[in-house]
Amino acid sequence: MLYASLSQRWKYRALKSPPSQLLAGNLPAIRQSDITQFLEQCAAQLGSLFMFWWGTQPLVVVGEAALGKRLMSRLTERSSMRYMFLLPEHQQRIVDKGILMMQGAPWRVARKAFEAAVMHHSAVSMHLQVMEQVSRP
Repeated sequence: MLYASLSQRWKYRALKSPPSQLLAGNLPAIRQSDITQFLEQCAAQLGSLFMFWWGTQPLVVVGEAALGKRLMSRLTERSSMRYMFLLPEHQQRIVDKGILMMQGAPWRVARKAFEAAVMHHSAVSMHLQVMEQVSRP
């Protein structure tokens, strides 16, 4: 694990990143506040493109829509990157089976089940109560 951590760090050396610990990465700094504040501080110091370490896992942050679009279009132009996913494979399989990614007949079946569960008048009133409770200060 130590070797993998060191080789990962060498691979991502060109990207700006906040100071990190060898195995813990930036997790101690994230724990001091929260992830949103940490990322905002990093963006203010490092710019709109930077990376940070979630333990030994490198995560790249792209803070501008135009830059993200350019990056993704360049990556998908390469035949080796055409099937690149932003999520790990086991998480991507879950997302692919979700209602937002389905198509055709399976999508219609899932949509009807979703609508029956969520759009029924008793379900809508229950959702409104929960939303009111959560939105109160």
